[in-house]
Amino acid sequence: ALLLAGLALAGASRAALRPSRIAAHRARARLLAVDSGERACTAVPIDFLQLAAEYNERHASDVVSIALQRSAIDFTQQELTAVKIASLDETGLLLEEVVCDLASDTCIALTVPVAFARRCESEEALRAELAEMALLRDDAPQPAALVSQT
Repeated sequence: ALLLAGLALAGASRAALRPSRIAAHRARARLLAVDSGERACTAVPIDFLQLAAEYNERHASDVVSIALQRSAIDFTQQELTAVKIASLDETGLLLEEVVCDLASDTCIALTVPVAFARRCESEEALRAELAEMALLRDDAPQPAALVSQT
């Protein structure tokens, strides 16, 4: 009888603990939801236009390097005379290039999409991806002449 009374008491205390444990889990879940919501609200949005303008103005050599490595143009026969980032987002960028044929002295304007290796969710990640892309590889094409940025 004592054993049965103890089991009944233990069962009652477990039942009494369950709602408080559930309430604790719910409270913790609410805190996590609020915390992640606040983090999402306080995250600094990326100004893609300003970042593209900065790279076009202050990091033009990086833009040229990216163009030389990512373009399908044969730069032994063609000259990259102008390049700039036309648009930029977390998945890649769009380059505007002016390429001139060395033999015929004719030029064409191209838009070249360049995808990032991974999605960039922050400005720091974007800058790191652009810096990595700008590193000249040993097998990168060598331009016929240095380009003038627009």
